[in-house]
Amino acid sequence: MQAQIANQDSNDETIGFMKNLLETDTDEKLNPKPEKPVPSHPPNPSLEKQIIYLITEGIFTVSADSLTGTQFQNFSGKERQIKFKALGCWARKGSGQECDARGNSEGKAGEGYLLPTAKENCLVIQSPRGISSKREPEAFSELECEIKLEPMEIITFIRNDKPHSYIYKEWTGDLIIEWSLL
Repeated sequence: MQAQIANQDSNDETIGFMKNLLETDTDEKLNPKPEKPVPSHPPNPSLEKQIIYLITEGIFTVSADSLTGTQFQNFSGKERQIKFKALGCWARKGSGQECDARGNSEGKAGEGYLLPTAKENCLVIQSPRGISSKREPEAFSELECEIKLEPMEIITFIRNDKPHSYIYKEWTGDLIIEWSLL
């Protein structure tokens, strides 16, 4: 008998809920109107404020065995003074010989090298091959250097060696280059 009464009470609650639901405007509850009007099409992006972020520092690597080097570009619309700092060493496979961005200490590289007047295996900054530019190749003589780049100018970081030489594959490792705008 108690089970029937409990069941009856449950049915009464359900019936009361259903009556209440039917008495209210069901269309408004199921499809509420937005508080703010929704635009029929997205706003014109040319009218919105354009926010541009200027990245002021970062890192990249330069592989010892890369024939093309690593490119860096000044994407700003202004001339920028940039500081580059080289960390780490390249190593010659099998010999244990290592050098940092300043290159080997045995003197000048010589004929046939990217930059014959600089040290062998030093880090060279130059315009990318095939692109004529006013920039003359320059070597890292210290672990840090500052360079002025024109708007959209591209430079390449590469190890000073004989281009397309089998020796490129004898070297391994990466230099880490930290850069920051001054």
